[in-house]
Amino acid sequence: MTITRRRALALLGAGVGGGGYLWHTRSVPAGDLGPETRPDVTDDHLEELVRGNAAFAAELLRRFADEEPNANHLFSPVSLATALAMARAGARGETATQLSETLAFPPEDDLHPAVGALLYDLNARAEDAAAPSLVDRIRGGREFDLTVATALWGQAGYPYREAFLETLESNYGAGLREVDFAGDADGARSSVNEWIADATGGRIDELLPAQSVTDDTRLVATNAVALLADWDEAFDPDDTRDRPFTALDGSSEEVPMMSQTDDFPYARIDGHQAIELPYVGGDVSMVVVLPAEGEFEALEADLGPDLLGTFFDALEEREVGIDLPRFEFDVEFGLADALGDLGMPDAFDPDDANFEGVAPTDHGSDALYLYDVHHEAYVSVDEEGTEAVAATGLSGGLASGPMTVTVDRPFLFVVRDRTTDAVLFLGRVVDAARAGS
Repeated sequence: MTITRRRALALLGAGVGGGGYLWHTRSVPAGDLGPETRPDVTDDHLEELVRGNAAFAAELLRRFADEEPNANHLFSPVSLATALAMARAGARGETATQLSETLAFPPEDDLHPAVGALLYDLNARAEDAAAPSLVDRIRGGREFDLTVATALWGQAGYPYREAFLETLESNYGAGLREVDFAGDADGARSSVNEWIADATGGRIDELLPAQSVTDDTRLVATNAVALLADWDEAFDPDDTRDRPFTALDGSSEEVPMMSQTDDFPYARIDGHQAIELPYVGGDVSMVVVLPAEGEFEALEADLGPDLLGTFFDALEEREVGIDLPRFEFDVEFGLADALGDLGMPDAFDPDDANFEGVAPTDHGSDALYLYDVHHEAYVSVDEEGTEAVAATGLSGGLASGPMTVTVDRPFLFVVRDRTTDAVLFLGRVVDAARAGS
């Protein structure tokens, strides 16, 4: 049969405990957890990837804030970057240029090994935390689980280029899974959704809604990141009290506020406060950024790798009291319009998209284009820790005695890998009452 229509290249994302293009965890088969060996990459190229991803994340968060200023939001920058880097492996011409510039990617020869190295490193964090310390054994054990998984779903018999498949296999650990989009689109969709549900511990059970996969679909790339982690210093539930939280719109409502005083990395810059709450193992943490009173929107507008780096570098351990709302919420959205507006419209245009690197075309009659990017993310933060996180926050404090950070107004939260500064999840909580757990 001669194919005369352009076919769809789909990238998906799901996030558990944060956000992400596609973040999956725990029950994912070992073969999905990135490359088997760490790709050879320089520290500079890895830093360039992480810094570019933070810049993209800040731009995306600002877009969400402009569209819904009074809404809580979160997503996984690392997951989004991983999925879109997989698309970059098959993009050519102006499509490739737009994608690289929008995501602030390193040059392609450096991009894929850098992503692969980051995936390899992140999946090693749980192994590093697997051997409990004496304190953990006395406490009965605590939990830290971080997994980043990828998968590639393609039409059986379709002429994918070997170079494209090899790039994804060697750098992402994403071997091709053959399905029949053309003959059984809904069955293929169910296979993808089942993988996502397994990868996210059932938190995300239908990333791809009905009709999102059709007989024109030819490729689906999935990436999942999931975090289930206990705090290194847990909050005592007996210290949680209902206290007022003033939302961005000025309304105030009481919410459950966790409280503790201990030694934490802390920084205060121009009236803005940041406190870092490490998870078990110490490799991953949540940084809560509390802007100065009345300056949330101004700080959010300035957010980027330089500002984040300034906060991260300024963190110094000291005795700090922290009052932090419990919160839990999820989000799901398509990103085609946002990514197009941010600088990569050609990828979503059937007439302009160039994914010649994925599969050869027959005089342009069977060209691929990216029809959407689905993303779903979930976060839950309580006294014990974070499930599938995307968290960051700041709080205001006193100038004498133990510093006190009271997060009783809009804040940002960042879940970061402390070794690389990779932003696993980025979010904003501007109305804690609507994010109640």
